[in-house]
Amino acid sequence: MNYYFQNFSKKPFSLFITIILTFFTFNLAYSEVLSNLERFGGENPQLKDAICILQVLTNNCQCLNGEKPEIENRVKNGDFTNGDTDWKLYDHVGESAELLCSETAQITIKNPGTENWFIQFYQNGISLLHGKTYKVSFDYRSIITTSFDFTIEQDGGAYTKYLNGQYANLSSNQTVKKFSQEFTMTTTDNNSKLAFLLGKAVKGAVITIDNVVLEKLGSENDPNYPSDSEDTWEPGLGWHLKWADEFDNAELNANNWTFQVEPAGKFNNEWQAYTNNPENCYVLMDKDGNDGMMVIEAIYNGEGLAPGNFTSARMITHNKQVVKYGKIAARIQVPYGKGLWPAFWMLGSNISENEGGTVNWPFCGEIDIMEMVGGGENEKIAHGSIHFWHDDDNAYKSLTEAITLSENLSYDFHVYEIEWDENSIVWKVDDVEYHTLDITNSIFNEFREDFYILLNVAVGGNWPGYPDNTTVFSQYMFVDWVRVYEK
Repeated sequence: MNYYFQNFSKKPFSLFITIILTFFTFNLAYSEVLSNLERFGGENPQLKDAICILQVLTNNCQCLNGEKPEIENRVKNGDFTNGDTDWKLYDHVGESAELLCSETAQITIKNPGTENWFIQFYQNGISLLHGKTYKVSFDYRSIITTSFDFTIEQDGGAYTKYLNGQYANLSSNQTVKKFSQEFTMTTTDNNSKLAFLLGKAVKGAVITIDNVVLEKLGSENDPNYPSDSEDTWEPGLGWHLKWADEFDNAELNANNWTFQVEPAGKFNNEWQAYTNNPENCYVLMDKDGNDGMMVIEAIYNGEGLAPGNFTSARMITHNKQVVKYGKIAARIQVPYGKGLWPAFWMLGSNISENEGGTVNWPFCGEIDIMEMVGGGENEKIAHGSIHFWHDDDNAYKSLTEAITLSENLSYDFHVYEIEWDENSIVWKVDDVEYHTLDITNSIFNEFREDFYILLNVAVGGNWPGYPDNTTVFSQYMFVDWVRVYEK
């Protein structure tokens, strides 16, 4: 905002002081003063700068009147209070533009080119999710009347444009204007780019940008996906890493994971089909391409809340990574909503549903490290269970315990784990132990055999019930890592 004061002429300044005194004297909102100035004095050259300043004050200081709500901005340093941190200026020819960032971003066009992308002021590494609706807005003006383009797009590859498939062309002059547009993503992009394309702007134009905001629209309970919270978890003394998948490559590791393909209704009267479609499970990399996470995406085809209209993924390590005892842990941010059923669990390797298996469920044994059933207060609860065949009673048995967190599990990543040996299974969430099961009795013999790991998101089923018109799709389970430790 300092820019506007630096370019303010002496005569309008005295008038502006009078206006501000009026504001304080009569307790008027900036927007009220601005409205009357624009109505009665907008063509007066001595009032133009006063109007410009009040436009900025209206845009930036509405919080003084309680008019500007708190939002979660996906753009970093969008108000440029930290200078040009997180922003970049691309100059195709060299010495074509000059950037000054102090409370606002000011780009001086020194040598425009023949293409809009020759000069770009941009930020990349922005995560946008399939099926989610976003709103982008910013303030802009220029000393000289000019035009430029704005885009949110894929950073590389086909440069897919997300604002209705095209650039937004903006005309700029001395009046502060606000751009605002909503758009819905048809794909997931963890490295999208927000860019002002200034290559064809008028030579000598000084384009000022401020208050760049990109927010996800939706209910107040819609979590920030994926959370950027720091991973501080440690396995504890005496535990040594035996195997892990950190998902630090752009492709799923086929030496670790298999897509288990199953039709809708195969398990627990669930509505989703488990596919091998990469739209249902993929690796989402960070903007530097050094770190990623597995994403399981439950997709609704929009053709009615019924079996077969949903797809998801059921990822398994069967015949690839075998687990018998140790600390088995994963850092996960779960989906949310009525009818959703995410799980991190294990099955006995001898189960007949996989090639080479010899016994049916539950004779193989099942250990559920984490399950959540979506909807209401249930979304604060993580469940840990075992399922087995009780030989003495000649009957199926299950034992379940749970822990209730202070907030919904979907709001952040949590580490779900078990510590398992021949004598016991211990369940923990974020290092908090909530259940210990003694398995020394012979009825638990299934739990002294080899197991494999599963990660999946079910839609509907006997336990969670089914989605309704309050359930938002797509839904996501983000898996930062899966690790197995031994002592």
